[in-house]
Amino acid sequence: MAQHSVGLNSCTFTGATLAGATNSGTRWTGVKFQSCTWKNLGFNNCHWNQVDILDCHCDSIKADGITGEKVFYYRSVFENSEFKNSAMNAITH
Repeated sequence: MAQHSVGLNSCTFTGATLAGATNSGTRWTGVKFQSCTWKNLGFNNCHWNQVDILDCHCDSIKADGITGEKVFYYRSVFENSEFKNSAMNAITH
């Protein structure tokens, strides 16, 4: 897999396919994925804020150290996926 560190800010993806990449240290803010396909993606030490993953099919996603606030998964399916040392929408004090 190719390794990337690409930040996304205020983007919308509709019907897009994301495949075969590992994202390290990326920050996504205000990003929306609608009816997208994710396949063979990796996320290492990434942070998401206000990310919508809506009606997407996600297969073989591996994440380690990903955190996020206001991450919304509606009608999305994750298969064969693994999230380690990760926290989405966690409330910490």
